[in-house]
Amino acid sequence: MSNYDREQKEMDAVRRSENRGLRFEVIGWMLLLFELIPLTFLWVGLRSGSLLWTYWSVIEGATGIVLVLIGRVYKAKAGSYVSRLDMEKAA
Repeated sequence: MSNYDREQKEMDAVRRSENRGLRFEVIGWMLLLFELIPLTFLWVGLRSGSLLWTYWSVIEGATGIVLVLIGRVYKAKAGSYVSRLDMEKAA
């Protein structure tokens, strides 16, 4: 396998990782934004003694935050790998 083919395979893997991170981040932000809809029912549920909307909001919010953080980690790792490859090429 030539050096060019190896570099292309590495860059393809980095792009896939970056895309995966972007997908995680977008889904996480969508969950957090769609969380605003059930939050409108939170006060009514609490007044009636139901904790359904409270639990729903906490679980959905935590899931959204975790997905955003996972996406940022994937993108950061891909970015650091690309910068390391660029430094190796420059040297």
